[in-house]
Amino acid sequence: MLDAPTCCSPPTRRHGVPRSSDGRPAAFRPRAAHDPGDEYTAWPHAVGRQFGVEVNDEDLDAYRSLTDLDRTYGVFDGDQVVGTTAAYPFSMTVPGGGQLGCAGITAVGVRTGHRRSGLLAAMMRRQLDDLAAGGAPLAALLASESGIYGRFGYGPAIPTVSLSIDRQAARFASGRPPRERIDMLTGDAAVQRLPDAGPQRRRAPRALAGD
Repeated sequence: MLDAPTCCSPPTRRHGVPRSSDGRPAAFRPRAAHDPGDEYTAWPHAVGRQFGVEVNDEDLDAYRSLTDLDRTYGVFDGDQVVGTTAAYPFSMTVPGGGQLGCAGITAVGVRTGHRRSGLLAAMMRRQLDDLAAGGAPLAALLASESGIYGRFGYGPAIPTVSLSIDRQAARFASGRPPRERIDMLTGDAAVQRLPDAGPQRRRAPRALAGD
């Protein structure tokens, strides 16, 4: 997480949110992944509150194992985390079949009561500036509200369609149920039954794959 730059004068306050002399939210210096401390522990709980999810000890362990602290950002009001965003490392297939590194943006949120004070804009701009400075060519996210992110340079990557069919009015084309059976597979079973599915999907343009 980020800490206020040492070059700045003591932070000023607006709506209870720490800000540096240029009006941006204070940032928090990254901690070592093996010793995240209480400051980092507060971050997953803040994400959970923003998305209406209860975070338990198992979730905290998962966050610690997956999170790159150098790409994890938070805004604090005192000792409370009130804004969050992070990035996971992915690769994306581009037209022509090549692959480029892609930052998978996640956990973007600001606590109710601290919104409309510039926190989201400051976090997103800082995040993109840091990614660009680190040589990341692409950044992508799955937005629950797409209208929020256009001002930061994000745009639609793939079209999506959602259809709802009334079961009472729907029939199989042949008038008979299909003979094939649909199975639900766990992750391990899917890898065994469909060994080529991942590589085939990864070759498709705009496909994301974890590094």
